[in-house]
Amino acid sequence: MRATQLGCLFLGLGGAFAGAQMGLAQETGGLTGRATLGAGLRHEDGTTTPVGEIGVALSSITRTETLGLSFGTVLARGGGQGDDETDIDAGLSYSRLGPHSGLSFDLGYVRNDVGVLTSEEETLDPDALRFDSGKRTVADAALRYVFGTDMPVGGDVGIETRDVSYSGLPDGALEDFRTRGADATLRFALTPTADLRLSAETSQTESEGDGEDADRSVATVGLDVQVSPSLEATLGLGVSELRRSAPGVDEEIDRGPEIELGLVRSVRDGTYGLRATHVLTGDGPRTELRATRVRTLPTGALTWELGASHADEFGFDPVLALGYERSTRAATLSVALAREIEADLFGDSFASDSLALGLRRDLTPRADLTAGVAYRDVEPFADGVAEVERLEMSFGVNYALTRDVDLRLSAERTRLRTGGSDGDRVTNSVFLGVERGIDWHP
Repeated sequence: MRATQLGCLFLGLGGAFAGAQMGLAQETGGLTGRATLGAGLRHEDGTTTPVGEIGVALSSITRTETLGLSFGTVLARGGGQGDDETDIDAGLSYSRLGPHSGLSFDLGYVRNDVGVLTSEEETLDPDALRFDSGKRTVADAALRYVFGTDMPVGGDVGIETRDVSYSGLPDGALEDFRTRGADATLRFALTPTADLRLSAETSQTESEGDGEDADRSVATVGLDVQVSPSLEATLGLGVSELRRSAPGVDEEIDRGPEIELGLVRSVRDGTYGLRATHVLTGDGPRTELRATRVRTLPTGALTWELGASHADEFGFDPVLALGYERSTRAATLSVALAREIEADLFGDSFASDSLALGLRRDLTPRADLTAGVAYRDVEPFADGVAEVERLEMSFGVNYALTRDVDLRLSAERTRLRTGGSDGDRVTNSVFLGVERGIDWHP
């Protein structure tokens, strides 16, 4: 059978050069670019490694079109194992907006250490967090077309693909897999305050070797109503089918209804919300009820979510989320706490607990400090799959030597604990280097 592939996002803080991926320049228009060159030394568990960084980001923005290109790579000589290491993060995006339609296209390629994610990724295999070596490569593409905007009849159509492969791991530790998906939605304006929505989506995930395959399809009829200027209501009724198969195992087919009910009330400083869902997973139907509050503060925002999740096989589980952000001229603080019950691409359920703390503060006009803590605990409901617990702590200081050159010092400590035979693993690393940035705007 496959190594369990659970779809969750690990709130890691990354390595000293994990920021090699380059964000696109945020300009109101025109052509902009930025290049980054960095070099330094990384000391990790008694081994010192030369590290280099190269990053390029270009963007072109007009009234109707946006084009973006980014490329970042991190080179580590030796890597502590006698081999060179190369991480790559590249992306291409394009969008075009017409009077009543829009088109967008995205390409992405990421190659990094197993168990490390960029913020854009949506899925992770918690089994991958058990390994301290090996690489994970993700190549994805997405295309979406929106039509009939501001018209009585409209909708959107999208397709996407993702290929995930592993290298440098023991045979059979994690299986490569690929996912293909498509979705379509038609919207009809019944009245000035009510829209009817017809939607369908399908996805197919195929694994290599002894891995599992899964096909999922959902068809939904929905109604979106503006009940009053401050109250919105959403109702969705649908049916879904989940097919799962693996070598030597009979195909499993599950079918069932899917229901969604949501209420959002706007108030002067934010929103209140109530959402109920009933969805089909590989462990049977699961029902959730959540109450939410989003509050805008003078210097930030406060968000909380509280509810419960129920499945016949596992009973009730609490779900909650708490987020807080505070920004001043000299500092930014963020706190995120969550307990979620989720399902992976194959329908298997798991409980995910996470905590993330982040701080950035200006020390002087030329120096700033960053610090963070990220904790993640993943507990699969399936029998025989071990719990994975990970804690990361980081600290860094940047000092502007000149207008374009920064001196960077950072330290990290990572602790990984699993319920299996891997036991505990602790990794410590320190990085010292310089970075030069070059901006271009003709």
